[in-house]
Amino acid sequence: MELQNRPNERRHCPRAAVLLEARITEGESQSACMLFNVSGGGAMLRVTDPFAFPTTIYIDIPRIGRVNGRITWRGVDGLGVAFHDSPSEITRRFAATVDLEAAA
Repeated sequence: MELQNRPNERRHCPRAAVLLEARITEGESQSACMLFNVSGGGAMLRVTDPFAFPTTIYIDIPRIGRVNGRITWRGVDGLGVAFHDSPSEITRRFAATVDLEAAA
């Protein structure tokens, strides 16, 4: 896992490069996605249609569970999500899979 920390970024939490399969859930429908990077504050997701989702989404991640967040940006093949849970809670939940504290 590569830690990504750049001095000119506005992020409050350092991010870690990951490749984690997940599913975005909205109501009864689900769409496959890939977490491309993650931090205590949010994640970048690769999706086939970033404009197909409402602003608030649920992301189901194996071994981590469901996290919810707000879409903050959309691009050609991805989107950014700000998690609703606190950075310390996200760090705790991801601890077995990604060492987010090492990025600090």
